[in-house]
Amino acid sequence: MTRSQLLLALLTGSVVTLSTAQDKVLLFDNASPAKSVRLLNGSSVSITTSGNLTAKCVLEGSGCADIGTGTSNPNAPTVSIGSSNFSNAAGTDGKYPANTQFTITPNVSNNAEVCVRLLGQGTPVDSLWTGSFTSNFNNSGTFKVPTANSTYNFLLKCYNSGGANNSNTLAVVTGTGVVDPNPNPVGCDHITPPPGFVRATNPDNWVELQGTTYGSIPALEINNVSVEKLASASLVFLGTSRNEYVSIPFTTPSDAAWASSFSRFVFDPSQIPGTFAQDTTTAFMLTITRCPADFRYNVANQVDSTDANVCRSMRPDPNTGQPKLPSARSISYNHTGVSGNNCGLAPNTQYYLNYINANATDGIQAGEHNCPSNQDRCGFQFSQ
Repeated sequence: MTRSQLLLALLTGSVVTLSTAQDKVLLFDNASPAKSVRLLNGSSVSITTSGNLTAKCVLEGSGCADIGTGTSNPNAPTVSIGSSNFSNAAGTDGKYPANTQFTITPNVSNNAEVCVRLLGQGTPVDSLWTGSFTSNFNNSGTFKVPTANSTYNFLLKCYNSGGANNSNTLAVVTGTGVVDPNPNPVGCDHITPPPGFVRATNPDNWVELQGTTYGSIPALEINNVSVEKLASASLVFLGTSRNEYVSIPFTTPSDAAWASSFSRFVFDPSQIPGTFAQDTTTAFMLTITRCPADFRYNVANQVDSTDANVCRSMRPDPNTGQPKLPSARSISYNHTGVSGNNCGLAPNTQYYLNYINANATDGIQAGEHNCPSNQDRCGFQFSQ
């Protein structure tokens, strides 16, 4: 049978039996170099009603002699992937909180030409693990698992002229709720959330707020931020909704770069599109403390440097009852662990950035909510 006869038969949906006189090949002429796969003499080639080409190749073991099995071809790239730098710790059940971000690092060798990110069956498609790439095969990237109660299966498949191989399957399982690296700090047992308030799930870690871990340089990776943002001005939104408060854990480094580059948190009325700003008429409280949900002021029997009032900012002013001036919308800190004019943060210590839209001067009441025009959600634009 000639090539033109073979083509005509395939186009008309016929089954074609290959001659035994000479090897026939299936040629992929868009590859560089062109790739051919030898077809088994005496076998048939057909096109199914769905348009798929069905054929039998010349075998080598259990795989096609020219392309292998696709998973263990010795001439194809070797591929593996690993994970690290999770923004939240897993719970005792091994599950991560929804919206956890982490790093995937490929290990690709043997002259890969193209790699494709794949997801296992049933995996949500919101992880950013998608697309193909033709260079920098071993570069790490930041990905996320936004959907609660789900199993994410990540794979990487890489090709070269010798064939293709799959990586191992990297599984990340999500549960619900918020998980801290140190969920029960010593000395915090007496501090409980305000009545009727629950902890917000976004943001609930520093990566969601700043796109990278606290103390990193650069301090902001705007493309990784999951809250509202204004990328052109390097600003992110720190806010919360009715009946919620924010508690974001962060751990101070001990290196010289931290001591020389980080000294305050700044929060100004939000100008980020799609957000509502706190203004001078509404109440809020923002604290840096060793404990989550710590919205105390004038703390008696202070046992930690962050019990000092200098580690708190609020409106109205608890001493005058008047709104804080714009210049007071920041908390400055030092690196000694001793509070004085500034909040004292110690190195290698976990703290919390806490925020609530409520009036803490007279005790936060269940259902209390302070946003302009009674908006459900409001807050500040945050920078450091």
